[in-house]
Amino acid sequence: MLPIRLGYESSTDALEEDWAELTAERKDLEPGEDMLKLGEAKLAEDRAKLGNDQKGTWSFYT
Repeated sequence: MLPIRLGYESSTDALEEDWAELTAERKDLEPGEDMLKLGEAKLAEDRAKLGNDQKGTWSFYT
């Protein structure tokens, strides 16, 4: 999962950081393990940390 970046940062630096992070995660995979499954597990873990009152839905008021 890619984090939302706040503030100014060159796009090249941001892409290089994201690529390095993804490459490191890919090296940690077991043979046959899928990046998608790894992402789904991370998402489930993040949702569990949020609790039942926040399921990742967003509301915007103007």
